[in-house]
Amino acid sequence: LPKMDESRYRSPRASASEDPIVGAHLEALVEEYLTASGGTAGSRDIGRYLAANGDSQKGNRSALTELKESYGSLLTFIMSRDKRFSVLDKKPGYGGDKGFPIKLIK
Repeated sequence: LPKMDESRYRSPRASASEDPIVGAHLEALVEEYLTASGGTAGSRDIGRYLAANGDSQKGNRSALTELKESYGSLLTFIMSRDKRFSVLDKKPGYGGDKGFPIKLIK
């Protein structure tokens, strides 16, 4: 399957000043979910998983809130980790309630 054209979705929020602890925490959570899902999952399911897990500081925020504050969106975060994750275009069975498909790169 072809990869999504990422150039249209780059965000200025994901910058060189990102907190490496936050990035590592979020990457581990996304990787954990994708591994449990067989390597590919929809963005909405990943978002729900992040919403159910805590932030990197073990505070009162969800990991999803931390991701949005740091990166703006799940898509921006995934594209900033293009050595670990891939966004797939037009995969049958995705869209609607599942969002866009994300694949773990082994």
